Amino acid sequence: MNLHHISDWNYSASNLQPGNSGFVHSGSALAAWGITCTPQPGSAPCQELATSPLSSGYINHFQIEYDPAQHGGNDHAALAPLASLSYVVPFTTPTSQNRCHGPTHVSNQAQASYTSALGTSAATPMSAVSYYVGNPPCTPGQLQIQKQILPPASTSSIPTSGLVSFRLELTNLSSSQTLDIARLVDQPGVMGVQATVVGVTCSTLGGGAKCPTTAVVPGVRTPAVGAPAPLANPWEIDHEWGSVGNATFPPGSALEFIVTCQLSDPTRRFNCFTNRADFSGDNDPNGWVPGSAQVWLCPPPAPELSLQKQVDLQIAAPDAWVTYTLIVTNIGAASADGAVLFDPMPPILLAANPAGYSNITCTDLSGSAWLPNPHGVAACPGVSSGPSGLSATIATLGPNAALRFTYQAKMPGASQAPVSVPNAATVIAPSPDGLSFGAGTAQSHQNVQVIAPAVVGPPPSTARVPALDLRRIALLALAMLALGLRRAARPR
Repeated sequence: MNLHHISDWNYSASNLQPGNSGFVHSGSALAAWGITCTPQPGSAPCQELATSPLSSGYINHFQIEYDPAQHGGNDHAALAPLASLSYVVPFTTPTSQNRCHGPTHVSNQAQASYTSALGTSAATPMSAVSYYVGNPPCTPGQLQIQKQILPPASTSSIPTSGLVSFRLELTNLSSSQTLDIARLVDQPGVMGVQATVVGVTCSTLGGGAKCPTTAVVPGVRTPAVGAPAPLANPWEIDHEWGSVGNATFPPGSALEFIVTCQLSDPTRRFNCFTNRADFSGDNDPNGWVPGSAQVWLCPPPAPELSLQKQVDLQIAAPDAWVTYTLIVTNIGAASADGAVLFDPMPPILLAANPAGYSNITCTDLSGSAWLPNPHGVAACPGVSSGPSGLSATIATLGPNAALRFTYQAKMPGASQAPVSVPNAATVIAPSPDGLSFGAGTAQSHQNVQVIAPAVVGPPPSTARVPALDLRRIALLALAMLALGLRRAARPR
């Protein structure tokens, strides 16, 4: 027959300590796996390559293959009748995070693929062996972590500063076992927002627990032994501390960590901020059941507002009246009742408009075709105008609703022209718990250029030409006639 490949599957496992285990390898040659082959007879062709779809962690599956480069481009080789190939394959048993568990019944299965004498693809029956893995039975220590969101943040509100602090309480619940080597992993979950860990502090709560002697550095995996290494995300914490005999967490002892995160640059995708923490003794000599905790911060959906501003004259003459038009639209799914609109008076306009903007109007546009269905409800508010500008609190502004405001201002006089008159209006979205991070504002800008008209002066001066009276015209005509007669009387 023609032998193709041999596949091997070992048992599945979960809740394992980090690191490579199972069929550990460093390349594709059999020697890179520690695999040896004994052919019988000696001329029988051993396979040369070993591959696996898994490259790291617990590798429980591999395949032994022929190297086509050594078999004329074929991935198979002839195996004579009664010939055999015996493989010895090293296997590193993975270590469970809970080292105190009894023997577990597991199995290993292998199968060979070949081409039969009839030329068809075939496979041997699955061959399986069963065995037991595990540590001697013992009573594992129990670790606990509790996580709390510190005020002013809460599960439904994030301060407008974007600063959120968490309190982590780590406790050894065991009454007899001491944890020497502790590990804390803290993983904020972010989407649609930037997150940075800006502070980590530790203090002892009781029982003689010991804080790390080295700084907890976000974005760096710090092992108790060995060199630090970068983490995939700069906002994650993975810190291990202590040593055998250090008594980092005596029975019943506890530590407190305060982790502060800075959120920034929220987008429309931002809706929740999560944080998960794990407390374990992965590399401690004793067995430990790890603890974990997770919290969610999900502010209520923030109203999404749009603000559009227009002027009827972008180039205006001195003392001209300019009409401003503002359209405030709630483009989100949440009500924006209580939104605040403000348009400050530019200082350059104050002299010409000492009482503020004038001729103020408001129109409800909520039934407009350009708004998506279902149309919301809005109500025009009272508008205040004074030397500081225009302001209004919109008591009713539902989803898919819009209001249009118009008002006028007199432009500066000719003595100040030419001049650019800036103007920026702002609408601020409300929040049930006060302004919350992620509840944005909308702004719109429009400038008016005031240009004085060209000065009209006198017409250009002209040279004065003396006029001829009738008498002088008659004398000039007689002179020209006499000259003509004289020329005619000359002999030729």
